[in-house]
Amino acid sequence: MKRYLIILIAILAGLITYALIQKLARQEGGGVKTSHVAGAIVAFLTLAIGLWFLELGAASPDSAYVPAKLIDGKVVAPEFLTPASE
Repeated sequence: MKRYLIILIAILAGLITYALIQKLARQEGGGVKTSHVAGAIVAFLTLAIGLWFLELGAASPDSAYVPAKLIDGKVVAPEFLTPASE
């Protein structure tokens, strides 16, 4: 579900940026500098927000993944095991 939210945010940011660039280009008779800056800012923010969403709830790099198992006819949920600190 998280990836669909990120895709939706990216698409909406692109559409909003397109509308903003079109408006700036019409107002300033080309407006290349302002429209490019606006596009770059929105692209950076979209990337930053998307990466932040991907990191929410992520396990630490040194953890081990234990896949789901079937024990006595019941599914045991998958989990991430963190190594014991010494």
